[in-house]
Amino acid sequence: MVLLQDEHVHNTSAASEEDILILAVDPVRDTSSESKDGRSVLWTLLLLLILTNMAMSLYNLPLNRVIELRLCREYYFQRDPSVIGPDGSIPEELCKLNQVQQQLAWLQGIMETTVIVCGKLNIAMLKYFTRADIFKTLS
Repeated sequence: MVLLQDEHVHNTSAASEEDILILAVDPVRDTSSESKDGRSVLWTLLLLLILTNMAMSLYNLPLNRVIELRLCREYYFQRDPSVIGPDGSIPEELCKLNQVQQQLAWLQGIMETTVIVCGKLNIAMLKYFTRADIFKTLS
C-alpha cells in the first residue's frame, strides 16, 4: 500500500515534502484489540490477586489456632499443668486469656508487618528491573 502511494507521489510533479511525509506514515492501527488484550490481562491479574489473598486468609485461620494453642499450652504448663490433656490439647475457651491473646496479637502483628514490608521491597525491586532483565534472569 505504501509502494502505491510512493509511486503516486513520484508520478506527480506538484507533490510537496509535506505530502510525501504524510503518505510515508503507516496507516492508523486498530488499537481496540490491544486495549481488549490489556483489559483481559488486567482482569486475569486481579483474579489472581483475589485468589492469592483468599488462600492466605484460609491459611491464616488454622495457623492462628495452632499458634494460640502453642501459647496456651506454654501458659498452662507453667501455671496449671492439670488443664493440659494427655494428648496435649486444651479446650479453646481456656485459651482466651488476655496474656495468651496479647502474645498472639503481637505475633500476628509481626507476621503482617513482615508480609507488608516484603511486598513493598518486591515492588521497589521490580521498579529497577526491566522486562528484559527479568526474562534474561529466568532463562
